[in-house]
Amino acid sequence: MITKHNVLPAIIGIVVLVLGVAIGVLLVQRQQNNSAGAQAGTIPLQVEVSNVTDDSFVVSWVTSESTSGLLAYGETDKTEFVMRDKRDIFDQKLGQYTTHWIHVVGLKADTQYYFKIQSGGTSYSNGATPYNIRTAKKLTVNESVTAFGKVIRPN
Repeated sequence: MITKHNVLPAIIGIVVLVLGVAIGVLLVQRQQNNSAGAQAGTIPLQVEVSNVTDDSFVVSWVTSESTSGLLAYGETDKTEFVMRDKRDIFDQKLGQYTTHWIHVVGLKADTQYYFKIQSGGTSYSNGATPYNIRTAKKLTVNESVTAFGKVIRPN
């Protein structure tokens, strides 16, 4: 049976429920808009990994519009370190380029690394997972053997 004492809590409960659903919908829409907010001109294209050594690798890509570019990397998919474009190493600000080239250095030999490209303020992965690369095994240098002897001429 509904009494005056039961109506007020029920109305408050309905109001809280409606407000909660409305706020939840707004937050989901905001998140979707941020994800879809990447401009087509800043999307990384032609992503290449090259110059893989035992302690470094290079990631390059192009964008159709000039934009900033960073590379977040790490030994796990958490990608806790950030490397700038080579042209931005000594500057205090990020440059705007259409061709991006990032040389990741100081790595461990024979180690799996994961990375995400940050272009125009948006993070890009290789589908649902970060890109990954394994550095080369440690290069060993054999001792050189010096040839020595005497040159004999016919005269």
